Amino acid sequence: MLTTTQSASIRDIVSSTLERYGVDKSTATSAAIDISQGIKWLMTEVAETPRRKGTGTATSAGLNKAETIKAQLYEHFKINYPWHCKTGTMTLQYLMSRPTPQTVDDFAAWYWRSHWKGKKGQPPSLDDIYQNWPQAFETIQLPAQEPAGFEGLRAFMAAEA
Repeated sequence: MLTTTQSASIRDIVSSTLERYGVDKSTATSAAIDISQGIKWLMTEVAETPRRKGTGTATSAGLNKAETIKAQLYEHFKINYPWHCKTGTMTLQYLMSRPTPQTVDDFAAWYWRSHWKGKKGQPPSLDDIYQNWPQAFETIQLPAQEPAGFEGLRAFMAAEA
């Protein structure tokens, strides 16, 4: 809460600044009073507004998954995505539904190493993230045993060498 002295000093500073820029004294004084009252109101509102408990700890503990994903994407790609639009909302829901081993860190490493935009230094769009996420985590399944036809091919290659 602002004291009367603090309010008066704010009023004086604003008034002198406005006068310096050519605003007449009476207008400058009334504007300064309005500004100091606004600051006083703002300080009161901030002091009296109850703070929600647990939001900081939830984010740091990883419980707020959406905020964590947004922060990780910003950290890796240095771009603010429009999460409020349809594409942003859908991409965020998609990323939140992914299994735990599929992390943003791994996707970012794959993107900068393998995607043509990443190789040029361009960050991905939301569509790029949505469309290329599965490619970053594809695994090649090798057969458990060699197909029967390869045995003869190996024998032929060994005989020629």
